[in-house]
Amino acid sequence: MTRLLRHDRSDKALTAYATGTVGFREHAGEEADFNNLTVTDPSGNVLFSNPLSNPSALTAFNTPPGGDPLPLVMDGAKRDRVVWGGDLNIDGPTLYYSTATNEYIQQSLLLLGSYQEASGEAGSDVPPTAPLATFPESGDSYSASYSIFFVLNLADYYLFTGDLAFVKQEWPIVQREPAYNAANVNSSNLLITSASDGLDWHYYDGALTVAVTEYNALYYQALLDGSMLAQAAGFANLAAGYEAQAALVKTAINSTLFDATTGVYDLSDSKKGTVAQDANSSVIVTGIAPTSAISPILTTLKTALWTEYGPLSFSANTGFKAYISPFASKIELEARFQRTTQPMHSPCFIIYGDSSPPRIVPTIQRRLGKLSAPMEPRDLPGLPV
Repeated sequence: MTRLLRHDRSDKALTAYATGTVGFREHAGEEADFNNLTVTDPSGNVLFSNPLSNPSALTAFNTPPGGDPLPLVMDGAKRDRVVWGGDLNIDGPTLYYSTATNEYIQQSLLLLGSYQEASGEAGSDVPPTAPLATFPESGDSYSASYSIFFVLNLADYYLFTGDLAFVKQEWPIVQREPAYNAANVNSSNLLITSASDGLDWHYYDGALTVAVTEYNALYYQALLDGSMLAQAAGFANLAAGYEAQAALVKTAINSTLFDATTGVYDLSDSKKGTVAQDANSSVIVTGIAPTSAISPILTTLKTALWTEYGPLSFSANTGFKAYISPFASKIELEARFQRTTQPMHSPCFIIYGDSSPPRIVPTIQRRLGKLSAPMEPRDLPGLPV
């Protein structure tokens, strides 16, 4: 069995796996320095040895000196340091409107798309040092919902840049993603997730299974965006097919997942009577919710979820953590922009000027420096940052 020998303080031999790779990490709240690394086989033969005293040692760990091989957008500098498909949906519009360094989104999409699995599930959590891959790959898809974001993110990129050449380059990946989603749709035209693919931005609450409202809203939007991209790439027949499927999904969401008793959409068809910020905001942003339902939904979100520190993500009867999520709040903010008669005076937002619609800056962004990590309703980070 391979042993990792640590000579810096204790000369302690750490038992590891018989085969595989060697690397280091720091968990949240930990600090560590490593040097004088030696890896041996069960017989004591040295497989690798390096003092780790020179930056050139990084090449042995798939980390090129001088930085990442591609310009990418990662999940912060202090935690995951991974390119996430879901996070990119927040990062993209922020980047387009601020620095306009569009290549960081383009190359992030290029990297994620290259790790698409044979099933069609797009890559959604890829290390920034990973080389561009070749279809099919495996092991770099976080969940069904995060893979769907590839289509949404590419559509956003195209709308903001007009880069049709890149759309055509990525089209095979786009086409495989809806096919993967369609393979997981039930007889009622709703996307179904399981314990193996049901994780979302709030991983700490576990996988969301069966027909989840937010996931189906994403699926609906991906079909519309896929139709737009297909039309742009010259595939009119596919575009029409995606639009037709989107109409079926919309009807199914409204007939199955809307709760007439609460006046909002349930978290899923198995968690009824609940209030979910992301789900109810998403059905407004995507145009699924009928006009007559929008104001009541936004009112319920405020009365059920808003606190003095910002909106909670879920009602208590979901059993989920009582966190405030800038990821979900970003969607609610978009929903309220679409309905500007609704009040936007949650402490999560600061309103500037008299413009219409008003310019709003999420205060959580200033506190955490990131728009996807949750926080506790005490103005404290919910996760280590």
